[in-house]
Amino acid sequence: MHLLMILMAIATAYGVRWHEALPKLTWQERWQTALFRFLFPTLLLLSTAIALVCMGSQGVMMGLKSGWLSYGIGLGFCGYSVCILITSFWQGWQTVNQISALPQTKLADQTLRIWESQNIFAAQIGFWQPQLVVSSGLIQKFDHLHLEAVIKHEQAHLLYRDTFWFFCLGCCRQITSWLPYTTSLWQELLLLREIRADQWAAKSIDPLILAESLLWTVGNMGFSPTVSAALGQFSDRLEERIETLLTETQEELKTPIHSWSWLGLTCLPFISIFLHS
Repeated sequence: MHLLMILMAIATAYGVRWHEALPKLTWQERWQTALFRFLFPTLLLLSTAIALVCMGSQGVMMGLKSGWLSYGIGLGFCGYSVCILITSFWQGWQTVNQISALPQTKLADQTLRIWESQNIFAAQIGFWQPQLVVSSGLIQKFDHLHLEAVIKHEQAHLLYRDTFWFFCLGCCRQITSWLPYTTSLWQELLLLREIRADQWAAKSIDPLILAESLLWTVGNMGFSPTVSAALGQFSDRLEERIETLLTETQEELKTPIHSWSWLGLTCLPFISIFLHS
């Protein structure tokens, strides 16, 4: 029965991830659809593995005996996931410590750290409370208006806590990298994250100035750590970002509470614990 649970969880995960292209949807619908298809399989597999570990290798479930094979698979998947989380956190923590040593200054009413480099770079780096890091090359090249546009974009990443949430999503990406279309969904989420930050910044900054800043930044980035969110970090679909910024009505991407109802389905494997004896 436990092996059947594993097969059902894997089949469901594949089914949710199977289609590569998202249908023609609004930005809001694309955001919610991509988030569901990316996150649901990982959470379902994790809850199944945790449930198997909790039930152990002994006992009976619905008349069928438990075994070491299913228990070992569940324990191995949990251990693998924990290793990814610890490794990613350690790498992120090292990055945070490195930027904490950079000189600090205040520019356009924003406290930031200066990275001495000719690369064009600006990013929020950290977990829940990231710090804004700007390269000296960007400060030299950008005038006041374009610099303010960059800072506004980065403030949006801080507002939405993008560095923290995408650190978590990045761990999910590594855990289920073997599922189909993981990379394409990850790229879609990155694109939508940047569009969301663009749209928030465009409320107080001329979209044309913001688009120019984006063009100057993309392709000149320096390092790109896991716990960062930067204006030019996602460049594969630059034309789509700029077109959205300049021509479309600003539509804030949100995730309403009711849209998380599918989380209840990821908890279904825990019901099996009560059927185990």
